[in-house]
Amino acid sequence: MTSDAISVVDLPVNGVLDIVVSDTPEGQIQNWLINQTFRETRLYGPLHSAELEVQYDVVLIDTQGAVGPLQDAAALAADILISPIVPEALSAREFLSGTMDLLNRLSYRGVPMPHMPALGPVKALIYRQTRTADAQSISQQIKREGHIPLAGKVTVLDTVIPSTVAYVRATTGRLPVHWHDRVTTGATPCAYEVMHRLAWELMPNLEGIHVGNIGDESS
Repeated sequence: MTSDAISVVDLPVNGVLDIVVSDTPEGQIQNWLINQTFRETRLYGPLHSAELEVQYDVVLIDTQGAVGPLQDAAALAADILISPIVPEALSAREFLSGTMDLLNRLSYRGVPMPHMPALGPVKALIYRQTRTADAQSISQQIKREGHIPLAGKVTVLDTVIPSTVAYVRATTGRLPVHWHDRVTTGATPCAYEVMHRLAWELMPNLEGIHVGNIGDESS
């Protein structure tokens, strides 16, 4: 990792966000990991070090969709795995088969392996949900039945990310969507509200704390 791959953002209230961008865009890390001993645990040690736990409250890793040793290493290093799923029939089937493959590949069929960390809980996040009846029906079906073939190893988050232009515009403008879309108009909740719901569901200890209210004694 080179220093020019790290961006530092000062947050308004006593916070710092470090963004680390891969400096191997051609995928050399995947190839390098293949021949490494204990490649699955290469990220576990550094991400669970005492130094990192002191410096950061949360570490987010955005992996590529492609299956490989880097995805496995990130999955085994994570306390929680978040898997996005679009409420469409094909996407739902791919999510089910892909998640089953991940669980089977990294569970080692129940054989105890002292050097292997346990795979954390998998949380499915429904996103890009349109207001069509078909999308709403598939979304409800995923919530009701999607976890059954996965033997309770995967849960579906209650928070749903709607398909609205705000998320597209925020991506284009390279802005956090909760900065861009802060006021609810109509039936679809604004991104500010949705992102808070998601954060509170994943981290219940933050419930009731809003961006902009941190450090405010009246909040």
